Amino acid sequence: MDLSISIVTHNSARMIYQCLESILNCEYPFAYEVFVVDNCSLDETAADLQQRFPQVQLVRNTRNVGYARANNQAIRRSRGEYILIVNPDIVVRQGTLEKMLDYMKSHPEAGVAGCQLFYPSGELQLSCRRFPTLTTFLLRGSRIGDLFPHIPFLEQYLLQNEDHCRDLDVDWCLGSCLLIRRKALDEAGLLDERFFLYYEDIDLCFRIKQKGWKVAYVAGAEMVHHYHRLSASLLPNRYTVHHLKSALYFFWKFRQERKRGTII
Repeated sequence: MDLSISIVTHNSARMIYQCLESILNCEYPFAYEVFVVDNCSLDETAADLQQRFPQVQLVRNTRNVGYARANNQAIRRSRGEYILIVNPDIVVRQGTLEKMLDYMKSHPEAGVAGCQLFYPSGELQLSCRRFPTLTTFLLRGSRIGDLFPHIPFLEQYLLQNEDHCRDLDVDWCLGSCLLIRRKALDEAGLLDERFFLYYEDIDLCFRIKQKGWKVAYVAGAEMVHHYHRLSASLLPNRYTVHHLKSALYFFWKFRQERKRGTII
């Protein structure tokens, strides 16, 4: 098995079908499998999936166990040499999976790869970044960054001065689409399940880089991301709470690692 694809859903019926069709309606020169882990959706997602897509391996949770844990459920069942974590609001453009796999095979130093993401309008979404600091977290979280997008700290964080139409070595790529080499994952460990939602992608890329692997942004591979920044609401909601908790845990976790001298 060359590729295992993991998609986590939670009340995602409006988007998951489009995502699966974009993957399954193509022919590939490699063997692949698709897992959908449903986090106790209250809509018709899980009920319809097996009937509409019998080739998909469906895991149904009786409660919402979080994004990291749900992906780990699929990863533990998977057999692929590479694992693609993809959000249900993604549409995979034809040829993208081949390009990402070809990149990984021709760059054995790469442990993780992300791709070029576009909003449905065709606008580029900046999907590769530097590791966050408390400064970038505060600027983004307070919405100051939305009002003043050219603050140097944020430009550096979002790699705004880089050419996003060429391949880049980066710190991390958005978890909406991450292709992971199994060998790198075996060395770094699975997604940290203490992140319920958000920051699990940053944490994973950080740990994989700590093991000596590179994180790559593959510009020639393209996907459409029907993205809604739910955690950026002006009023607090459950997404902003998860985002805050995950950010605090991330910074605390690596502060502890620095104290122990385990961070390079």
